[in-house]
Amino acid sequence: MTRKALCWLVVLGALIPAAWAQTDLDLSAFEQSLGDRVVAEIFFDSEQLMALVGAAGEENPELNAVLASVESVRARICALEPGEAEAVLASLADTAGQLLETGWMVLVDMQRSGERIKVFLRMEQNHILGFVALFVDGDAGGFAHVAGDLDMQQVMTMAKNSEALRNFVSALKQQTSD
Repeated sequence: MTRKALCWLVVLGALIPAAWAQTDLDLSAFEQSLGDRVVAEIFFDSEQLMALVGAAGEENPELNAVLASVESVRARICALEPGEAEAVLASLADTAGQLLETGWMVLVDMQRSGERIKVFLRMEQNHILGFVALFVDGDAGGFAHVAGDLDMQQVMTMAKNSEALRNFVSALKQQTSD
């Protein structure tokens, strides 16, 4: 189940590339509720992301332009003990309320038995100012946070080239498994 959660975070980050997050976002309360049983954690700054694109052998100018606007990518997945999911779900709800109060919009709100995924977006004019994904999946919980400032037109252009996204996601998966 945890591998599935990591795949969700990677896919959300890659398939919704338009949704990059603000650097001043405080997820500390939600992060604390996850505990310290970290299963996977990634952090890339802008230079590391560009190196990752290079490692993927990607010569796509649209992808490079979008990723040049990204300041950092951070994701964390933690294993949850039986019974802990309820407390993490409550923390997710509190964090979601804080995001809504500060101008974020719900992009995705998915709930199935024992699973909850919320994705938030913040925009100003044609620029996407923020993206954050929070999830609880019974035996795991986590978040993805990408910081930067993206132009919607650049993102739409890049999104049309699925080969660039596949190469980028493949390189990201390899980097996280090392």
